[in-house]
Amino acid sequence: MQLPALSGPDHSTALSARVGAAGPAQRPESMAAVAAAPAPATLPASHFTLPRSGAGVVPPQFNQNVANAQQALSFLDELSGQLQQLKGQISRQLTGSAPTTSALDGAHRRLAQLWAARPERSGYRLDSQLAYSPEAPARQRFRLRGLDSRTLAAASAETVAFSLTGTQRQAMGVRLDPDLPPEAQARRLDQALAPAGIRAHASRQGDVEFSVAETEWPRVRDQLSVKGEGKRFPTGQFVRARTEPETPLLAPEHWQLDTPEGLRQALPQILRAEQQGQHSRSVIERSLAAAGQALDRSAAAQGAPAAQRFADSFTEQTAEANYPLLATLSPSLLGLPRPRIDRLLALG
Repeated sequence: MQLPALSGPDHSTALSARVGAAGPAQRPESMAAVAAAPAPATLPASHFTLPRSGAGVVPPQFNQNVANAQQALSFLDELSGQLQQLKGQISRQLTGSAPTTSALDGAHRRLAQLWAARPERSGYRLDSQLAYSPEAPARQRFRLRGLDSRTLAAASAETVAFSLTGTQRQAMGVRLDPDLPPEAQARRLDQALAPAGIRAHASRQGDVEFSVAETEWPRVRDQLSVKGEGKRFPTGQFVRARTEPETPLLAPEHWQLDTPEGLRQALPQILRAEQQGQHSRSVIERSLAAAGQALDRSAAAQGAPAAQRFADSFTEQTAEANYPLLATLSPSLLGLPRPRIDRLLALG
């Protein structure tokens, strides 16, 4: 005997989207000072849209997006606490009400450890600028020496080849032409490097900026090689590309907090990180609110017919109860969350 399905996979996980979460700042158009970065816009609702599938069926990607948002929120919560603690101790130190050295060092060490674990702790969804990536791993932005606006425009045309270990060591070639605008040059580089997972775009300053998934950044940093025709890049054998990663929002591993100057240099980074974290929280909260609304719309559109079919089938099949029947029904009812049942009953 088969009963109609009422709930989809991991439905309870999707319902947890109602729990508040935090959100990210949009990535800057260029790798200029983080302080000049604009406030983030609301993420498109499509990131948390449910398809018109069977009643109560929540696609795994929807649940994954929600889980990623909540994990990013958890990281932002912990980061905020660490930043506030260290900021307070630095402020007291600068105003003469000095904390103990061990307390200051401990707060510094804990923040550095948390920030170093940012990729994993945020589900690989918050990048080094605390920008949130809703559907794919956060990306590391970087530049390549020899591909700035000056060299792109100054040298004559040149064919450049890139190679990355692990991509079948296949050379990825592109023709650079100084007569083309920066946007066109960037598009050519983007098309050439896309097979390696590297994307390119032109900044407002006319430089070419690249990005790769953070999980792939160590390989790109250490193994990307390039050769040219002796103009922008040397000819002959491939040589290691000189990558320049975007400066992270925080660099606690470089802070020297044993001098007033070092304390004053660290404080602006802490303040910017707090501001960016607040922006991120706002965006993710709006995203999770959209997820809750998507669940409501799905339940309203599909829940009532499914509930009626289930009720009719249940009534018909339990008209004459017996042990084998109850043994079949019980597993079907286990695990249905009460909010799900209340919601379906309310639709009637």
